[in-house]
Amino acid sequence: MPTGVYLRTKQPWHHTKKARKKMSLSNTGKKHSEETKRKIGESLKGRTYKSKGKPWSEARRKAQPTKSPYSSRGKEYSEDWREIRKEIYRRDNWRCRECGVKNTLSGKSKIQCHHIDFNIENNFEDNLITLCASCHAKTNFKRKDWISYYKNKMEGV
Repeated sequence: MPTGVYLRTKQPWHHTKKARKKMSLSNTGKKHSEETKRKIGESLKGRTYKSKGKPWSEARRKAQPTKSPYSSRGKEYSEDWREIRKEIYRRDNWRCRECGVKNTLSGKSKIQCHHIDFNIENNFEDNLITLCASCHAKTNFKRKDWISYYKNKMEGV
């Protein structure tokens, strides 16, 4: 058996019991001195959680590219996308048209608006359907099959 700090097991390297005990004893009772606490406090004065680091200058702010409020993962949606999406949710009674899961107001939104033909510029009502996040993720594979499946489903409505 090795005599070092590590003990080889089936899992990745683990500390031996002796090493763990030594580490825990070395950390007990150690606290910052009053001088250190004062220095830390002075260095953090005026900062909030979001303002860590160096503040941005006006020139730096202006140099940043403007991001459209209606973009997601590099895709540019139309400016009225949010209203269109809500109309589709209302039409589908805030439920996934595939599995029937209902959106709740608590926590994250479980439903998403899916473009049947995968063209985000085609915002006609017969090209949009409400899906839950799980069902929507499945549509990224075998897209041709999903297009025909959802077109047939929308024609039946």
